[in-house]
Amino acid sequence: MEPQSSSFQFFCTGYLSSEFNLIRDHLIPAGMNPIFQGEGADIILDGGAITPGDIIEKIHNYRLNYSNAVVIRSVPMERNDKNPHMVSSLFDGYIILDFTSSVWGENLISTINQALLSRHSLRTSSGSGERVYQQIFYANAIPMALSTTESGLFVEVNDAFLYTLGYSREEVIGKTSLELNLFPEYETRNEEVIQGNPHHPSRNRELIVRSKNGRLITGLFSLDRIMRDGREMLLTTMNDISPLKEVEGKLRARNRFIHDILSCVNEGIIVYDHELRYRIWNRYMEDLTGLTATEIIGRDSNELIKNLKGDDVAFLLSRALTGITSRSADIRFHIPQTGRSGWISVNYTPYRDTSGTIIGVIASVRDISERKKADDEIETNKRLLRSIIDTVPIWLACFDTAGKILIANYAFSSGFGRSPEDLEGRSCDEFSMGTRFECHMSLIDRALTGREVPFDEEIDSSISSPKKVYLRGRYSPLKGIDGRITGVV
Repeated sequence: MEPQSSSFQFFCTGYLSSEFNLIRDHLIPAGMNPIFQGEGADIILDGGAITPGDIIEKIHNYRLNYSNAVVIRSVPMERNDKNPHMVSSLFDGYIILDFTSSVWGENLISTINQALLSRHSLRTSSGSGERVYQQIFYANAIPMALSTTESGLFVEVNDAFLYTLGYSREEVIGKTSLELNLFPEYETRNEEVIQGNPHHPSRNRELIVRSKNGRLITGLFSLDRIMRDGREMLLTTMNDISPLKEVEGKLRARNRFIHDILSCVNEGIIVYDHELRYRIWNRYMEDLTGLTATEIIGRDSNELIKNLKGDDVAFLLSRALTGITSRSADIRFHIPQTGRSGWISVNYTPYRDTSGTIIGVIASVRDISERKKADDEIETNKRLLRSIIDTVPIWLACFDTAGKILIANYAFSSGFGRSPEDLEGRSCDEFSMGTRFECHMSLIDRALTGREVPFDEEIDSSISSPKKVYLRGRYSPLKGIDGRITGVV
């Protein structure tokens, strides 16, 4: 038999319209079918901002105008009370609403149920109190049970309890949780009752129970000691979160799978959310910077950008948030906390959800420290080579296979009225066309076949005196370490 729904008069005060709608949308599926009005209210939910001086007057007005109502302080987290212990002592129920939590609605419903039952235990003789009790206990969509405090015998259970655990009423009443084998852990029930503080009842304790068919159910349990027919009873309420736990398990498995993949990628992967906070920092980034994911996740990107030199990283991130993919210039990093430093190159790509909306940025990071080191060594060797060849009084130049000058000494370049830097990277036909040196192009081509090519030449010079220059020399193949011809000297 499925649990039945109940109906209450609700009066909500102090909420924004968006908060009001959230509360309403969570109470209706729970079977409460609330009517939001003040007159004749059974339940008052107060979420407005209050000062310590306002509390007493507000409580007095509630008790005066709604003498039979249960008054619950259910305040959104962003305007939480400064003295919650004092405030909670004046209301029938107290809860801080964290709308970002996946179970805030269930927690609110549980607080309402407990507050209603606690108020009922103080006024069981009245007809209205019994009506409220019948509504909130027997017709509630949340599993509830009433048992003796000492022995744990079930005295009353609602339809939701029977539906969730798969028992009939006759199978439960007069039995204990031990006899029904409800708790996989034998001492769970006794620990909750005996060790629990009567003045601070257990709230939303995650426990596992076993249904009649053996299925394990994870629930959030709350325990209250109430008076019923002159006896102290233990009221137990349970929010079944098994579907939520199943989803959480699947998400954990998926996230673990993604984490394992990212840990094996031989490249740095960083994911930022839309506020540019770090959300993923893979193992490669940990090894590169010495900073662990635990240290980085959740931090603002600006905290590390200051350690990067060579490009405007903040600008590239902002461009990615607009949908533009960018590649950085070579960036030097230094991490003061770990002493790690080096060079990186980064691609910034928009991160989109399944609907195509940009929700962050994905950065792929390549360590180019070895390449930069090699470039620096090449540049150092090139400067050393230049200082050596500039001391040689003969013309000397090196050409690649396309005929472009890789390096030339001062004597060679000055013969054409230029500096070495003007000639390097340019093809010789760019500066020798129309001169007798033009015929040397064919000599260079012959040397590229692997032959030594001597020459004895006379050329006209426009800048020297005498005007004729006599050249004697040779073109030699330039071979790499693998024996292949890479140019001509």
